[in-house]
Amino acid sequence: MGVRPDPLEHGRYWDATVPGVGGCVIADRSCYFCYAPPYAGGIHAATDIELYRGTVEWRNGRWTWTGLLTKLPPDHPNHTFPLRWRGVEQPLLGFGKSSILWLNSMADFFVPGRPTEDFDSLLVNTAISPHNIIGLILTKYPAQMVEYFSTKPAWWRRRFILVFSASDQLWWNRRWQLIRPLAESGWIIGTSIQPMLSPVVLLPDSLTLLRWVIVGGEQHPGHREANPDWMRSLRDQSKAAGLPFFVKQMTSGWLPPDLLFREFPKV
Repeated sequence: MGVRPDPLEHGRYWDATVPGVGGCVIADRSCYFCYAPPYAGGIHAATDIELYRGTVEWRNGRWTWTGLLTKLPPDHPNHTFPLRWRGVEQPLLGFGKSSILWLNSMADFFVPGRPTEDFDSLLVNTAISPHNIIGLILTKYPAQMVEYFSTKPAWWRRRFILVFSASDQLWWNRRWQLIRPLAESGWIIGTSIQPMLSPVVLLPDSLTLLRWVIVGGEQHPGHREANPDWMRSLRDQSKAAGLPFFVKQMTSGWLPPDLLFREFPKV
């Protein structure tokens, strides 16, 4: 259960992922059709991966979280993987750039109630890795992310891309205000508007502090369609502010040609 290249090559904005903890909780309505529970209840359950055992259940016609939060044993090699992984030959950031290692794509590190010691070694080893890698972390719990990273030294800022996720204007506004202190202090902060469930207008201060805007429609088995005009509005906002813009996918069908944007932050 080490690092794995993601099989969904289309729309991939990371070079590889490595798990550290398991289990999550529903943060808001955007979580209802999250891709992670079906994976935990399907292919990972089929191979009986202990990290995901008991973390999901079949309820109301879909896989959903039970609330159980799990972790790898202290001697598991995933904790030290960033010290050994040299990255990929052709990083998505470009030739000679860092390889993006998405840390824990199957769950949120910063779920309330998860002790930081459950994942601290993985993040520390990413920060001190001798190799040309950069850790990508996504969260719907920016307050906990701010609390953790605010205590870290300034040199950590070049080793991580920190992304907060929200699907509508209400949650986007709330989470931006919470994570803004990290952006103001020089951390590489991005936003993931996935799954996009409504139009979102980026606040004026975010246009100068954000470093990356990602957007995407709900993945299978989602049932809520993303309007391409909502994405076009975000595209126009991002381009006017000089922000790199990345469209991962629509809910169904191919991306319209005018939304084929796969841009990365300058790191």
